[in-house]
Amino acid sequence: MPHTMWSGLNHIQLSRCAEYCAQLEFASRGYEVQPGSGGALFLAQNPADGQTYEVRVKSSRNLNYAFIQKDKMELAPHRLVCLLLFEDGKMPDCYLIPSLAWKNPGLLLVSRDFGKAGQTSKPEWGINLSQKNMPLLQMYRADAFFEQA
Repeated sequence: MPHTMWSGLNHIQLSRCAEYCAQLEFASRGYEVQPGSGGALFLAQNPADGQTYEVRVKSSRNLNYAFIQKDKMELAPHRLVCLLLFEDGKMPDCYLIPSLAWKNPGLLLVSRDFGKAGQTSKPEWGINLSQKNMPLLQMYRADAFFEQA
């Protein structure tokens, strides 16, 4: 059992743990896992049907806002965001969000198109993490994804 005092890790260390936990989630279910082309990205091939998913990993320990720049992830059926929520003393909760879910943004999943005068941020796909939005996140629990895959 790994050490689960996540609050003792810096941001980079937590991100690295998230990548490993995400890959383990897929590998433990029989998926073939391979490194992707940069950043917190990997490929996971379903052994049942051969479908390969491009998986981007995001992590949070305080229900922070998480985002992916739009130029780093185009919406497509085979792209997933694996969100891991870390809490001291337990293994992270894992959520798998299909990228196509951002086609209908709302309270939880948002689309931000910056670019007005004075704004320097790039357009992004965001996840508004809060206690209020946690019920909206439940439909993306990893177990639900793997049951239907």
